[in-house]
Amino acid sequence: MDSGQYGALIRTQQTIKAAIGVKAKPVKGSYLDATWQQYFGKLFVYVLLCLSTFLIPLLFFVIFGLFGIGFSLGLVALLAAEPVYRAFFLKWKFSKTVIEDKRLFSTITSLELWIKCLTWYGLGLVTFGVYALFWMPVRYQQYLAQNLHFEGEQNSQSEGDFAGGVWDYFLIRLASCVMLFMLPGLGAAWGRAMKQRFIFENRVIDGKRLLFFATGNSYFAMNVYWTVLTIITCGVWSLLARVCAVDRFETEMLAVEDPIYAE
Repeated sequence: MDSGQYGALIRTQQTIKAAIGVKAKPVKGSYLDATWQQYFGKLFVYVLLCLSTFLIPLLFFVIFGLFGIGFSLGLVALLAAEPVYRAFFLKWKFSKTVIEDKRLFSTITSLELWIKCLTWYGLGLVTFGVYALFWMPVRYQQYLAQNLHFEGEQNSQSEGDFAGGVWDYFLIRLASCVMLFMLPGLGAAWGRAMKQRFIFENRVIDGKRLLFFATGNSYFAMNVYWTVLTIITCGVWSLLARVCAVDRFETEMLAVEDPIYAE
């Protein structure tokens, strides 16, 4: 194991210890400025567009008994169109994100994300999935960070970036999967905490690194609470509000560190 891999392993261990911790500190002034109905409406449109893009060619060819062709064309259409739908949803979600009274806005464009995703898909195809497994997740996070700004600070000389490395991110995702299979329920909460902590705390926006205070135990407690609400409401909570609740919870755990780049 070389020095870079050893350093990545040490950082992974530190992230695991922090994610499993007990204390979770909600941050004053950090919130998702959207109602359940607004969030669900945007998410529903995104899912509906994705399903329609996949099902229309599938159903058309199924009529003629060509299920395989229909499925293949539907999948290709979905992969080609989904980045466009995702860009609209992400742009709206980031515009509703406030971190310590600093509102975010995104310069993501549908065309740019579409071109990048098709490029990443192509590289993943020619490398038999190696690029998609190791490099693509980091490139995607870098693209998001480079197109995120705080309102009023977009003219700053400091640029956005994602400081996480390819090997670091792979180890975090691997550890998250291992914990999920070894400890269902609690392991899923710890894995989510590890992954999100790594993503948020390596995201640099206008020269400022984010801090993330959610822990695995706090995720687990919220999962129990959401599950009880789902049972009481006969599934209505899970359908309408749970996805939004996760984003709202994570946003409330975010803070802004001091600038890390010199002026």
